Amino acid sequence: MNKYNKSDPGGFVCKWVMIFVLALMVAFVFTGCNTVKGLAQDVYAVSEGIQNEMSKEDSSSSSLSYRN
Repeated sequence: MNKYNKSDPGGFVCKWVMIFVLALMVAFVFTGCNTVKGLAQDVYAVSEGIQNEMSKEDSSSSSLSYRN
């Protein structure tokens, strides 16, 4: 008893190709989620750094005078 249909050998291959493609798509989705999460953390860290720099009182910037 063979569980595979010998009259349609391409169906078996097509099934495994589709499973493989689906597995690759799932892997790309999970990889993308991790990448976007890391990017969001980097953007958040940069924004915190900018906020910290802007909140510091810089006496040199207040004493600048423009010459004509």
